[in-house]
Amino acid sequence: MKKDIINTVLILALTATPALAQVSPKDSIVFTPLISPAGGVCFPGGDLVDRFGVNGALGGSFMIKTRKNWLYGVQYDFLFGNNVKQQEILDNLKTSGGFIISESGAPAEVDMFERGHSVLLKGGKVMPHL
Repeated sequence: MKKDIINTVLILALTATPALAQVSPKDSIVFTPLISPAGGVCFPGGDLVDRFGVNGALGGSFMIKTRKNWLYGVQYDFLFGNNVKQQEILDNLKTSGGFIISESGAPAEVDMFERGHSVLLKGGKVMPHL
């Protein structure tokens, strides 16, 4: 029993020493490019609630961290969805039978989708003391 206690104390003493190989944050401030994928679900608001339903977004961002801990970057998202609530926008193009006539004179099949793009400029400051 006494040998187990001594071994436990010895193991704890050897593993609890500080990691002296780590550098301080001031020594490790480097220029760093940051790349990240993005994706999500978007819920329309304002005037878009009456026109569109829930849609998705896929994209990514690229940021740069400078040696002075400033962040600069850009984010791009492609918005997509197939829940268009305002189908009556095409009513003026429809015949009395409810069809839209194509350039060749045949009934055309028209599908409505929500598509969009979002481009954001980003910036900030890394504050290591907070």
